[in-house]
Amino acid sequence: MRSVVGSLGWVARQCRGDLSYEVSRGQSTVSRATIQDLKRTNEAVAKCREGSSIGLVFQAGTVDWNNAAIVTIIDASFAQEEETNDDGNTKHHRSQIARMTALVSPTIFSEDVANCHVISFASATDKRVCNSTLQAEGHALIAGSDNGDRVRAIIADLHVPLNMRNWERESASTRPHLWLSDCKSLVEHLHNPKEERLSNTRLSIDIAGLKQMIWIKDDGTQYEELPKERDARYAIRWIDTSAMPVDCMTKRMKGDVLVRTFAGELDLRPTPESVLVKLKKSKHRKEKAEREHAAKGPVNGLVYWHNNDC
Repeated sequence: MRSVVGSLGWVARQCRGDLSYEVSRGQSTVSRATIQDLKRTNEAVAKCREGSSIGLVFQAGTVDWNNAAIVTIIDASFAQEEETNDDGNTKHHRSQIARMTALVSPTIFSEDVANCHVISFASATDKRVCNSTLQAEGHALIAGSDNGDRVRAIIADLHVPLNMRNWERESASTRPHLWLSDCKSLVEHLHNPKEERLSNTRLSIDIAGLKQMIWIKDDGTQYEELPKERDARYAIRWIDTSAMPVDCMTKRMKGDVLVRTFAGELDLRPTPESVLVKLKKSKHRKEKAEREHAAKGPVNGLVYWHNNDC
């Protein structure tokens, strides 16, 4: 099993990100594998053979390296993984984090579909135990942002050699770095200009560091309001889970969205099924609120008017 997982790992790192989760899972259980682990490994081999035509596509002329934006896509599954070391000790409640860095056409700032070239991607089990989804997503964003910054610096250095003592600031001025996440709480925290201390100190420090990258100018002062994505050094945007390319790198699921992204098209539009589910949930919440309001009745002889459009 160890040699099979190793071979799958090579294929996954080269051009099959849809196998990344299976490889990561196999590597964490290979020291004390069960029959179920062997079955999952064989399923991964079958999946690899069936998708032998899948790969990275770099179509000429679709992305201009002179003005393309750096886009980092991150995702995490919270506390669903286990990791077994060589001594056979199993560590529970680990989170799986995934990241992808791509060069994307600047049309991504005005549209939901854009051409892209995927530069790097990875999936790994977080070594630290996370106590919330926000923390797992934060760890994924830190790892993804660091990798995206290095890619941006490499491309900038190809155009004009950077000062190695100030490479981060110089490369940041060359092109925007856009972060994409399906975690609304993370995006809302980073968009909030207020410095709010969280109850978890480690998480609070991580969020403050990410927020500083978005809100602080080169001269050290803070923006009064965030600039537009195409004008910012760093920006973050929420996307629907159904449009998340790296979702399949954090759990066992189909990787259709990832495969389309590997083919050179980044599509951030939610699926019709996802839109319908959200509309149903919104309608249910609205009806529930109306029932609760009607059940309370008039208060102190007064009837309060409720505007459903607010």
